[in-house]
Amino acid sequence: MKSAFAEFDFKSQNGLDVDITPPGEWMLANLGIDLAAPEFRELPPCKRAQYKAVKNWLTKYKPKWDASNLEKVRGYLEAFHHLCEVEDWKRAWETLLIRLNTPTKEQLHNHLNTWGYYQEQADIYDRLQKKINNPNLMWDSNWLELGRSINIILTGLGNSYLGIGEYEKAIEYYQQRLRLARNTRDRKGEAWALVNIALAYKGIHNYNEAINCLQQSFAIVKEIEDKQGEGACLRNLGLVYTDIGNYSDAIKALQESLVISQAISDSHGEAGSLIGLGNICRVRGEYVTATEHYQNGLKIAQNIGYGQLEFVALGNLSNVCFSQGNYAQSIDYRQQQLTSAKRIGDRKGEGNAFGYLGIAYNSQGEYDRAIESHQQHLVIAEEIGDLTGQATALCNLGYGLFQLEQYPEAELYVRRALKMSQTICDRSLKAYAFRNLADIYQKLGNSLLALEYCDRALSIATELDIPLAKHCQELKEQLLSKQT
Repeated sequence: MKSAFAEFDFKSQNGLDVDITPPGEWMLANLGIDLAAPEFRELPPCKRAQYKAVKNWLTKYKPKWDASNLEKVRGYLEAFHHLCEVEDWKRAWETLLIRLNTPTKEQLHNHLNTWGYYQEQADIYDRLQKKINNPNLMWDSNWLELGRSINIILTGLGNSYLGIGEYEKAIEYYQQRLRLARNTRDRKGEAWALVNIALAYKGIHNYNEAINCLQQSFAIVKEIEDKQGEGACLRNLGLVYTDIGNYSDAIKALQESLVISQAISDSHGEAGSLIGLGNICRVRGEYVTATEHYQNGLKIAQNIGYGQLEFVALGNLSNVCFSQGNYAQSIDYRQQQLTSAKRIGDRKGEGNAFGYLGIAYNSQGEYDRAIESHQQHLVIAEEIGDLTGQATALCNLGYGLFQLEQYPEAELYVRRALKMSQTICDRSLKAYAFRNLADIYQKLGNSLLALEYCDRALSIATELDIPLAKHCQELKEQLLSKQT
């Protein structure tokens, strides 16, 4: 949706150093907020105070020079919330539609997701969505403009919950968006809603549903000749095929996606396709080619200022080095990734980077540093409500304590991870937790319990067709050999 007023022209500032947000005075003028005007002077004191707060946040708030991206837009977000308090919904929505002075030039509400501020994004959408769902809603002229933006809000809520790993909630909002698109015969909206649903299904390893949604979406975008949509469908199909080990179809889909992205100058899509191709090369042991793909994807991401893709590329470069046993270089890339996450304010990414650092330290036998990294991951995951991150960190902490032969403590962490993995329906994590419990009980000399948990892990890992299955089978053979 486009803003109802002109966008601020950052280029007109004669090369002066400007904030990433338009000047507050400009925003107030375009919102039509003038406290000296009769319509504001005559307001009840409580409402006038809210508008005064809007003015103060937009004109007086100055972030520190080293502030995070979230703090740089804090004035606009606070203005939004104060406008919601007086139910000035149209102006509240307008504060979220301003384009920021960043390489991607995204609107504020979208940029929160690009930066990884999923909870903050969910909070603003939730306020608007509750208003829309109000059965006593009066559809006055001020509200109609926001009412038409329900598509953005539902998609944004889905994206926010996808970001923090609450996949079922994400699917719920995406499906609402899908129903709305179908009811209004919005074919493009239907196609993109199906892509988003597929991503959520991929998150819970329901690959059949993910493929089904993507194939439905691809049929639609072909019909309406949406080339960017075609590229996105093929790219995501490639990622799903990679996850299930269907590399021939994955390569075909990603290469077709790459050609389309390059043809239409879709830099985001091009970088994503290159990184996807790099993933396949890495798992097939083609490390030189994988590295080339990742570095090309990284260069594009840095050129367009897309922090999330830069973060992903650096992480995959770390993975390539890790796969080759080059742990020092892997840690170096992972620390660059951590810096990237902090720069864009991506708390989830920061936590994940700490988690992978812990794994690298563990591989070098630096168990204390590994545990410290996993603890930092856990703290961040708890702060932002990332349930998947919490379960992963708990499982890794348990494994680190296992390496230090602190078996009772290790069991406590792994059982917490197991319980959380069941809550969020993450079967892959559940399998790893069972495998860790099997390792612990083997060391404690309880081969019967070790075999029981090993069988549980093996059953899930085999069904999901993940590499853990091989390790579980090897452990099972060891346990059985000791019984004979």
